[in-house]
Parts: sequence; C-alpha cells; structure tokens
Amino acid sequence: MLIGVWVVIFGQIELYKEAKESYRKGEFELARKKVERFLIKYSEGKVKDEALYLAGTLREKPEEAIRYYREIIENYPKSKFKGKALYRVGQYFYVLKRYDLAYYYYHELKKIDHPLKKEAEEWLKMLTNFWFVQLGSFKEYNNAEKIRKKNKKYSPIIVNINGYWKVWIGPFSSYTTVEEFLTSNNLKGFPTQLKR
Repeated sequence: MLIGVWVVIFGQIELYKEAKESYRKGEFELARKKVERFLIKYSEGKVKDEALYLAGTLREKPEEAIRYYREIIENYPKSKFKGKALYRVGQYFYVLKRYDLAYYYYHELKKIDHPLKKEAEEWLKMLTNFWFVQLGSFKEYNNAEKIRKKNKKYSPIIVNINGYWKVWIGPFSSYTTVEEFLTSNNLKGFPTQLKR
C-alpha cells in the first residue's frame, strides 16, 4: 500500500518537474501542455497550488490566468503562492479596467504578511487617487449596460460597488480634468473616485 502511494506521489512530482524544466528552458507551449496534463491527472496533487501558479503564468489571456490564480486564492488559503496570486489578479483586473476588482485583490493582499504587501499598498493609493466620470448608478446591470452602449465612443466601464452597477469613464488624474472632459464633450455626469 505504501509503495503505491509513493509511486503516485513520485509520478506527480516528476511530471510537474518536467513542466517546470520546460518553462525554465523557455519552451512555454510544452510547459503549458505538461502542467495542464499534471492538473488533469493529479487533481489533488502535492504541488497543485504551485502548478496552478505556473499554469496562470503560462496563460496569454488575462481571463484564463485569473481563473488559475483565483483557484489558489480560494482553495489554498495557506499556500505560499497566495500572495503572488492576489498580486497578479490585481494586475490583470487593472489591465482589464476592472478597477473595483483590482482594488479588492490588492486590499486582500494587504491583509496578509507577504513581501508584495508594500506594492499592493502603493497600488491601492494610486487606485483611490484616480478620478472617473460617473454616468449613472443602477441596481440592474441591464440599465448600466444601456448607458455604456449609448456612450461607447468614450470606452466606459461598468463596476459593481456595494451592489450598484456604476458606469464610469476614465481614469483621470484629477477632479479638474474630469470637469474639463465633461464640459468639452457636453456630457451629463459627475466626478467620482474609487472608494471603499
């Protein structure tokens, strides 16, 4: 019985080591395939959190990477990769202009003891210093989507804050630049900041 368990654990570690070695050599597509095979074959593997982190790192699309990092955050709360995963998810949501979610993940990282905590605090300062034009705030997502589509030339985003779907344009560096934007584009809206 113990020999069988050892063989399974050894097999897990070997397959994962192969994925890491391919990554180290710059063979990213091969590494991605190997880590995917590992995650499918050993759904409860000894190094699954580390494999999830590597899988996220190997993803080109932010939405796919976020899925792997969130699995670490949600299913491996004591993992040494949790802090890095929180940081990466915050970065990806920032790139996707989901500032509300970026704020959330940086705030979660700030709560734990991790070397990236100071960087998360800097991101939080920056995010709370951004200004936006708020075009509307709605209980129903569909109403927010109508306003977003109506103003699509300004690339508005929809964020959910405290149960309300808000339609924002931005970010802007100051209150004044928001006012100037509203005036020059003859838009009805008001300046707001990301606050929790």
